[in-house]
Amino acid sequence: MLEDFERDYRRYIEGQIALSEGRSSALPEQALSDLRAQLVRRTSRAGRAMRASGLSLTLTPPPLLGGPVLTAFESQVFAHESPPYGDGPDPFATANTLLDGMSTALGSLEDDLAQARRKEEGKRAPRRAAEATVQHIPTLWGHIRRLPGWLATGADAITVVGAFLGAGRLLGFW
Repeated sequence: MLEDFERDYRRYIEGQIALSEGRSSALPEQALSDLRAQLVRRTSRAGRAMRASGLSLTLTPPPLLGGPVLTAFESQVFAHESPPYGDGPDPFATANTLLDGMSTALGSLEDDLAQARRKEEGKRAPRRAAEATVQHIPTLWGHIRRLPGWLATGADAITVVGAFLGAGRLLGFW
């Protein structure tokens, strides 16, 4: 959804830039107007995708001019069309910032999706991979890694005999 919105918004901005510079746009003026109407309808869905990515942009007007601070993506999309955001040496700076933000958000969402896929693949590991993990052999000394079973049993036997002999010595049996 955000990919389609970004692509169409880019076409819309490029058309506006061409018209503002007196060049002919790739889209006629009526097509730009229709594209803007489509973008307006899709803005809230694109805003949800931006918020889902964790990216948020804040547009602040120049301090001398004043004006509202725009924090919602839906209010930022067409901010370049009115003062104070459309003024200055580059009237499309706000729109270009939003395009960069959308590209960053798309990258973040793609990364989140790839991590979720890797995590899901890790949950469904084949049984053979689970069997190849290092076994922890329980002994009286706790869990010992990389110790053959017969050696762990021998260590337990030595511990029991030692404890028995030590207790007998303390109690005066030997």
